[in-house]
Amino acid sequence: MKKRLFALLLAMLMLVPFAACANDDTPDTTDTTLSGENTNSPTTTAPEATGPVPELPDVKFEGTELVFVNRPADAEYYNELWLAAEDLTGDLINDSIWRRNTYIEEKYGVTISTVESTSPADLVSTASMSNDDLYDVMYESFRNTGTRALAGQLYNIADFGYVNYDNPWWDANSVEGLSYNGKLFAVVCDISLMTPVGQRGIIFNRDLIRENNLDDPYDLVEQDKWYLDTMFEMVTKVSNDLDGDNVRTDADLYGFLSEESAGASAFFLIGGCGVTFVSKTEDGLTESFMNEKTIGILDKINAIFADDTITRDYNDLDPEGSKWIYGRQLFSEDHFLFTVASSDVFEEFKNFEMKSEYGMVPLPKYDASQTEYYHYLDTYRTCLSIPATNSQDDIERLSIILEDMAYKSSEEVLTAFVDEVISLRRARVPELGEMVKLIRKSICYDVSTLFTEIDYKSILATAVESGNASSSFSSVSRVFQKKLSNLAKKLEQLG
Repeated sequence: MKKRLFALLLAMLMLVPFAACANDDTPDTTDTTLSGENTNSPTTTAPEATGPVPELPDVKFEGTELVFVNRPADAEYYNELWLAAEDLTGDLINDSIWRRNTYIEEKYGVTISTVESTSPADLVSTASMSNDDLYDVMYESFRNTGTRALAGQLYNIADFGYVNYDNPWWDANSVEGLSYNGKLFAVVCDISLMTPVGQRGIIFNRDLIRENNLDDPYDLVEQDKWYLDTMFEMVTKVSNDLDGDNVRTDADLYGFLSEESAGASAFFLIGGCGVTFVSKTEDGLTESFMNEKTIGILDKINAIFADDTITRDYNDLDPEGSKWIYGRQLFSEDHFLFTVASSDVFEEFKNFEMKSEYGMVPLPKYDASQTEYYHYLDTYRTCLSIPATNSQDDIERLSIILEDMAYKSSEEVLTAFVDEVISLRRARVPELGEMVKLIRKSICYDVSTLFTEIDYKSILATAVESGNASSSFSSVSRVFQKKLSNLAKKLEQLG
């Protein structure tokens, strides 16, 4: 209990100085509130396991607390909804989280608690500098986690006791991508689904697809014909000056709603085409995206995004409030065929009472030679890390509990979420749940995403704005590679 009281006090003292992490110029950030379907008699029965189960000792940790430090559940952006549930409410997702937590608490004799902060990394840093063992687990954005690792404030979880990273409730891509030189300071699993089910794909208006006699994106994915050129060809076929005033405004119809304030749409589309941004080699970390393939993709993107009869950007909208919310409102009112977004926007579509059917598919492949789908990480989302103030005994205890908790989340919470995504729609569409699962399994990570100074999004944004990717790359490639080399040296020096 002492750990919990100190942690809460520190969070309250630090809450005032730190503003929300996003403002209206922050890349697309959605309130991820998910309201579940209410039932008259919520069940506490867990679904029967159908896959692997964790191999763990039969132990108790009576009287101990499992303390998470994480972003607030009521944060305006990137809110942490997946860790705490006070009671059964009849809400599908809340109840699945409650069942998971209750199972862990009763099985191990522990109490699960959360300390909320808009800057978990700062709380961990303060605790570390005073050598206070306040937090067991940190859930913080990728972009804010790396600095804590370089400061020696995070535990190397490459070898993490009873945790088995081969189990499906741990994202194997994150283990591979975020590790370097035998060190791993952050990982993704199913305990919090903010990252596993929060990555961006292509959201589309299915009614507009039908009205314009276009191929259904679900069919194109099924036929393995969902390519960048295919999508861009569709984008050019729907634009319409709906009010007939010969002026392109928010009242008209466009093929694409883009997000270029930080090169975001270009970044995700390029990643979807199989471009690797940073590679691990014998020489360290190497830039691997400033090449002819990327330049060719950017040329295609520029041709679409520069045409204001086809594309409208969030920055070009004329909202009274948040451009993000307004843009999704326009999408719900049939003003766009496609946009790059996560499944979080479905809740907003529901709130806007969107009448048209909508769907989600993976980011398109580059061409027929590409065998897999790829979805690069939204670095404002969160990863799991372990503060270095934990003792060795803490580490063994945490490895047992977190392995079981991640497993229970995959059985309970992930299943509830997929059902919820589907049930949020007016009609149940089986393809939607399958698309969410497909995207979850194809998230791409590299260790540089933990460090804000390695910012390839801004490089892509400049390339898009300039219209000359080759020239843009030439002007920054040496500086960018030097930053990567310096980062590799710092990581190698960590114990």
